[in-house]
Amino acid sequence: MTGEETAVADDRLRDIKVDAGLDDSKLNTEFIDFIGKWGPRAMLLAAAGFLIYWALGYRTQLADERLAGAFAQLDGALQANPPSPDSLTDIADSYSDLIGVASAARLAAADVYLGSVRTGMFPGSPLNADGTPENDEDILTEEDVDQYLGRANALYQQVWDSADKSNAQVVHAFSAGHGLAAVAEARGDRETSERWLRQVSEIASDADYVNQVRLATWRINTLDERMAQAVIYDAGDLPEPPPEPETESPTELSTSLDGFTDVPFTPVDESGASDDPLRLDFDNIGPVPAQEPEDDDEG
Repeated sequence: MTGEETAVADDRLRDIKVDAGLDDSKLNTEFIDFIGKWGPRAMLLAAAGFLIYWALGYRTQLADERLAGAFAQLDGALQANPPSPDSLTDIADSYSDLIGVASAARLAAADVYLGSVRTGMFPGSPLNADGTPENDEDILTEEDVDQYLGRANALYQQVWDSADKSNAQVVHAFSAGHGLAAVAEARGDRETSERWLRQVSEIASDADYVNQVRLATWRINTLDERMAQAVIYDAGDLPEPPPEPETESPTELSTSLDGFTDVPFTPVDESGASDDPLRLDFDNIGPVPAQEPEDDDEG
């Protein structure tokens, strides 16, 4: 063995560590102890995380199905002609946590009440051909009008209070504010009506809804004109109409010539000649003789 080979062998012997296998065995034992201690807990945590993820997904699915069902019920109630305010308010109460559905249902119910006040009849009253109600009991009394205006005002107010004026729910606030102004206008309270319209204009300006600002401003400017419209009187308060004129039955046309006896008649002789200068003698009509040209005086 050469000297160089001897040096390499000495280096290998120098790197050999006594009981090195025992150290590796100790490390394997600690890893096994760690897995045995924390492994089940880690598996439980992983299973719990999976269950939480699945539960959140299932909850989201149920929420989406509930939202779709709420809108389906609302759409079905609105398909009625006219919609039932009681059905709409029941939907709003059943889905009070869904602000969009509840607000839309309450606004629709309030509109039905306000519309009945404007027509003076209960919702869905049958009408005659001239637009009058078929049944006198379908006409609203003053007590009914006050009750309907109170219901409409309460529903509009509930929507106004629940709507967030800083996000997409502001559109419900617009409708509620206009409704509250219309109720005050129907009650003859000009000051309250203008106050609500100004509030609508303010929140519309803050939310950059230019058309809503224009609408509120127009309603404020025309408020006096609308409140000064003619009063609709009851039929009993109107004067009796004048009697209809008597009409004579048309007479039959006479085909006789009795009425033409005074017409002058010009007799015609056997040759067909007549003394009437306006009568044409068709038998003696011939060609018109040609006229000779007149002499030209020039020259």
